Amino acid sequence: MKRRLTAAALVAAVSTVVVPGIASADPVVAVDGYSFRVLDEELVSGVNNLSGIDYLDGGYVAISDDESRVYSATLPVTATGFGRQGRVTTTKLREADGTSFPQGGEAVRVDPADGSLLWANPGVRTRRTTLDSTVQRSAATGTFVAQYPAAPHTAAVAGEGVRDGGGVAGLTFNPTGSLVISALASPLVQDGGTTVRVSFANRTTGAVLSQLAYELDAAPRRGTNELAEILTVDASHYLVLEHAVDSRGRDSVRLYEAGTIGARSVLPFASVIGATYTPMTKRLLVDFSDLHLHHDTNLAGMTWGPTLESGERTLVLASDNDCGGRTQLVALAVTLS
Repeated sequence: MKRRLTAAALVAAVSTVVVPGIASADPVVAVDGYSFRVLDEELVSGVNNLSGIDYLDGGYVAISDDESRVYSATLPVTATGFGRQGRVTTTKLREADGTSFPQGGEAVRVDPADGSLLWANPGVRTRRTTLDSTVQRSAATGTFVAQYPAAPHTAAVAGEGVRDGGGVAGLTFNPTGSLVISALASPLVQDGGTTVRVSFANRTTGAVLSQLAYELDAAPRRGTNELAEILTVDASHYLVLEHAVDSRGRDSVRLYEAGTIGARSVLPFASVIGATYTPMTKRLLVDFSDLHLHHDTNLAGMTWGPTLESGERTLVLASDNDCGGRTQLVALAVTLS
């Protein structure tokens, strides 16, 4: 495994500088059905606040939660790690009237059916401004195409709906591409506790067909814990990235497998408090502290990358640098059994 530092800005798409690795062996984390090993780490400058990333046909799209923009670039991933990035383009996301969308996004997926972008509008909930969290569809050029209705029970009204910063944070398609799955970052006001809702919507209309409960880990004392991303494994299993921050600002990132088999929809319930339901199953796959990454682990987005010649799948994760320092990319080699 090699670990490298990209000295040039990603948006400038210039050459990279390789820094020799310091690890004597690649950490491997194995649980029933999965094994993960660190393939490569890369730091890039000139790109800020990445909150989502997706891969399709050799290219990547990443979205920023700082401004309404997406970056597109090629970046090879092979058995030796990241290759040299291609030319990077920046695209502004626009509203129906052509003006720039007023805030950044939280997740992005490329629709394999038509190449359009599905992305998460996290919404706003302050004393002065209220904007529902929704899933947006834009053309690859950033032009507005459609806005899905806000998922049931999420509209920000008195005593109900998403919290500020707690809107849609994760997006993925089901294996056939017929459903768009969206996951909230934190519990609804009326749900409380640690239960976040995961909505399964018709790809074309955005109509929510089912809504399942996912139980977050408890937050650190005086800290926070949120869902950062969701990614399909198969028809009934998903990878879920949770990101906690303690009272000292230290990050903790864990990757879970969530399953839908046996889960009971919470769509009929305005609040899950006192309701009878069965949440998605959940098991820990990776605590990122066990991977001994060389840089911060404020990881916010993830996508399946290319399959290696070994048959391993690659999982690429991107960090949110909060406009400070370089952005971290991590490639894991994943064996599914």
